[in-house]
Amino acid sequence: PFIATSTTTERLVSLLIMTQSSDAKDTVTLNSGHVMPRVGLGTFQATHPGEVERAVKAAVSESGYRLIDCAASYGNQQEVGKALSDLIRKEKIVKRSDLFVVSKIFQTHHDWEGDGSRCEEAITTTLKELQLDYLDLYLIHWPFAFEQRSLMTESGEAIPLREPDGSPNPIWNVKVEYLQTWTVLEKLVAQGKVKSIGVSNFTVDQIEHLLEHCNIKPAVHQFELHPYISQRALLEHHARHGI
Repeated sequence: PFIATSTTTERLVSLLIMTQSSDAKDTVTLNSGHVMPRVGLGTFQATHPGEVERAVKAAVSESGYRLIDCAASYGNQQEVGKALSDLIRKEKIVKRSDLFVVSKIFQTHHDWEGDGSRCEEAITTTLKELQLDYLDLYLIHWPFAFEQRSLMTESGEAIPLREPDGSPNPIWNVKVEYLQTWTVLEKLVAQGKVKSIGVSNFTVDQIEHLLEHCNIKPAVHQFELHPYISQRALLEHHARHGI
């Protein structure tokens, strides 16, 4: 998928226009039974004011994109939500059912020591920011959790995840955790807040562990894939399991 970076929006829009509408409308049926477009607009690193709003509107209205990939940690879901609201309610270019909107739960809102309310708080905030009643796909962004619920100081300054040398910042209390969070995501499906659920940045072993304990199989695994990182083990594993 194209990723909106902090470069000029005009460059991104030109890339979108080059994409044929037929590519944007190619779909795949997930193991949940829902249909997902194969090509979508990524919103990672689009943090300049107005940038992601213009990109989302151009992708949907000019190039036929229907999948918009978001995440709580990208810090721009409110702007994406404004674009979606304008496209659906104000400009009436698409209906909500025409779009496939993805978001991800961040490590600060995984279940921690049985506190699933953190996950519920995350989906409530995400739906409010995106101005939606439901998500088409909700992913666990990473297979570990932070005890801390915020990456900011009380004065509003960002706390770095890593030290200058690249090592983890020891201020964070971190542990591998995804099973309890997955249980909460399964409940969100039952509640109608999410249609499909999946994961991101997991290993084969972690996926296997999840499959042994889940009631709903992951529909999607989002991970880095390109000629320099072929990820054959993940691809072969997922092909066997219908992910």
